[in-house]
Amino acid sequence: MGRADALAGALDRTGLGALLRRVPAWRGVLVLTYHRVGRPTGVHDHPGLFSATEEQLDEQLRFLARNVEVVSGDELPDALTQRRGRRVALTFDDGYRDNYELAYPALRAHGLPATFFLATGFIDRPRVAWWDEISWMARSSPRDVIEADGWLAAPVPLGGDRQAADWTLVKRYWSLPQARTEAYLEWLAEACATGRADPAAAASTWMTWEMVHEMRAGGMTFGAPPP
Repeated sequence: MGRADALAGALDRTGLGALLRRVPAWRGVLVLTYHRVGRPTGVHDHPGLFSATEEQLDEQLRFLARNVEVVSGDELPDALTQRRGRRVALTFDDGYRDNYELAYPALRAHGLPATFFLATGFIDRPRVAWWDEISWMARSSPRDVIEADGWLAAPVPLGGDRQAADWTLVKRYWSLPQARTEAYLEWLAEACATGRADPAAAASTWMTWEMVHEMRAGGMTFGAPPP
């Protein structure tokens, strides 16, 4: 068995390969969405945002290049009018720099296009994203519980599954009107006894516009994430 077959087998163990082989040709385009690539290394890296390691992404792209037609964002309108086929579009959300450093070279190596949805505010003014900051607060807090204190429906325990606590705190942010979100983060920083994340910690977290221009010239497409 060659290396390519071994990699395809590894992809099958993730379930994607088996799914694509069972499903008959479909109408439209199947969209596979990624966020971050690699492994969390920084204190503000939200573990739940890592969609694949560098090695896993390479395996998945190799399989897709061999088994389906991967269409770019520019080709998507035309692809949606075509007859049934095995068309897939790849997207990456938010504009983290690992998309440039790890995902882009892998896509180029396999000759595949992708669409990157950029949160441009983080490119223009790098800072720790609110979801990463909330995760860092929940994981770093020395406290065993966060009291409701008018912001939460019930106290949030931190002594056990901090990922569950993280998700509860993120959902609360989503439920708030935009005008109250900053006050919520300030309250949470005090309730967790962590303070706010240093914006300088995000200096190398996001792509730069130079990276975006390079990727665009290399065949990638770009858009803005939904509000």
